[in-house]
Amino acid sequence: MNLAVVQKKPETPVENLPQKQAGLIQLMAAKYSMDPAQFANTVKKTAMPGNTTTEEFAAFLMVAHEYKLNPLLKEIYAFPKKGGGIAPMVSIDGWVNIINSNAQLEGFSFEMHHDEKGALFACTCTMKRKDRSLPTVVTEYLAECTRNTEPWKMKYRMLRHKALIQAARYCFGLSGIYDEDEARDQEMINITPGDAPPRPRIQDFVEETKTTETVNQETGEVTEEETATEFGAADAMEMGREQRRQNKPKRAPDWQAPDAETASTWTGAFEAGYDEIDIEITAEKRK
Repeated sequence: MNLAVVQKKPETPVENLPQKQAGLIQLMAAKYSMDPAQFANTVKKTAMPGNTTTEEFAAFLMVAHEYKLNPLLKEIYAFPKKGGGIAPMVSIDGWVNIINSNAQLEGFSFEMHHDEKGALFACTCTMKRKDRSLPTVVTEYLAECTRNTEPWKMKYRMLRHKALIQAARYCFGLSGIYDEDEARDQEMINITPGDAPPRPRIQDFVEETKTTETVNQETGEVTEEETATEFGAADAMEMGREQRRQNKPKRAPDWQAPDAETASTWTGAFEAGYDEIDIEITAEKRK
């Protein structure tokens, strides 16, 4: 009896990826005991927007690998930004994983603050490192953090999350990752620098001259004639010079000495003014 050996068809290899990126995919896939192609496809379908580019996918994997976050557990996933691109968004589980995985962490605690009426208005997180003598203390205020969303109906929990995340950033120097509210702000605000409008060129004001060929029916001679433009290069340059002249500050006219008659009149008026002042001062003293 002959037995046929059926071999399982291997997964589709990772295509169109740079060598370093393919190596990173293989490294992360091996960590989760997955085939590299299967891992890449799963991450793209579960943690990435549909229109993600190869470069954005590579950057996302680098961030996940740097902070040792599992995208398949939703510890990190990509959030689309308005204007293009993605923001690596870390869930609260991811932040807790980052903090507790740091070997220098000694511990952290929370303190809730209430006003005289008993209403919550702030939360303080104190985070300690083993290699530092002073703790990191961060206070987050409800008025600055609260959102009109479903999660913020549990304001104590959400404010505690905010204080924990900000304390972790200061304590361990975390950067390049966002929480859910911050990622949504990236969607609302376009931080992708757009292309600057091109500077106007003189060619934009100049119409190309057209050459017209004229054939003499009697002699057969062909003559060329350039059609004059309504607004040419010389006109554009003159417009620029006129604009500069208008914007140039005007200089005060040079002072010219008055003639003898005018000078005598000014001197007489000046002396008469002093005489009047002397009379008024003398009269005031007599009083």
